[in-house]
Amino acid sequence: MKPIWISGALIVLVASTLAISRSCGTPDLLDEGIVAPENQPSAAGHGPARADSSKPHNDIRQASTEKSTLSPFSHLPRTRSGLPLESDPFVAESVEEQRWLDRNGYPNAEQWKTYSMSSDSMLQLAAESGDKLAGVVLDSRALYKGDKGASDRLFHAAEDGSMFALSLLQAYMAASPNGNRELAYAISRVMEMKGDTRAALARDFSFPSALTAEERLKGEALTLQLHKQLKSNTKTTSFVDPRPFP
Repeated sequence: MKPIWISGALIVLVASTLAISRSCGTPDLLDEGIVAPENQPSAAGHGPARADSSKPHNDIRQASTEKSTLSPFSHLPRTRSGLPLESDPFVAESVEEQRWLDRNGYPNAEQWKTYSMSSDSMLQLAAESGDKLAGVVLDSRALYKGDKGASDRLFHAAEDGSMFALSLLQAYMAASPNGNRELAYAISRVMEMKGDTRAALARDFSFPSALTAEERLKGEALTLQLHKQLKSNTKTTSFVDPRPFP
């Protein structure tokens, strides 16, 4: 049996494969929009515009769903149904856990292999076609390139139900020299509160060095803010979705 903490450690490795550059400055939580005033609008699209960059990020995704048949990844399986447990890149030890990963936005093995090897332009095309997963991967890459707004967009993807987006944001904040360890701790705690039973077990392994007591204390304070914002803005029918534990 695989160690039960491998999921979080794997997320760190996964996030590092998305890194293109690490030139961005230390993030300001309010500027990033992660800890934001209530009813703050979503961030606009980034880079060479997945669509009209003047439109809110969520509006871009919604408006583009009509073109979903044009996605370059439409041939890939969208769920883990029929896929073997042992090849899952995000740890699935039962069919129930496979279904949990699907519900929470984690790519299956075939999706992850293809998306990881695809160019930004290909991911952008897929995102414009309504592929939310492609948008999350693209935003994770943008975060490492120095796009501060990418953290805000990943958090909005979490509001749409993507725990995968939260995990990538947590990995960056925990391991990047330009991250924020207190915020990484808080995101991990929110994932735990939302039902990811592996998050607590994996938390300490996601940091290159041990957290101090002060960092944990500040992280707990941030947890309350993030949890409140995410819960109030969530667009899913159930905020808490317990991950099946082996």
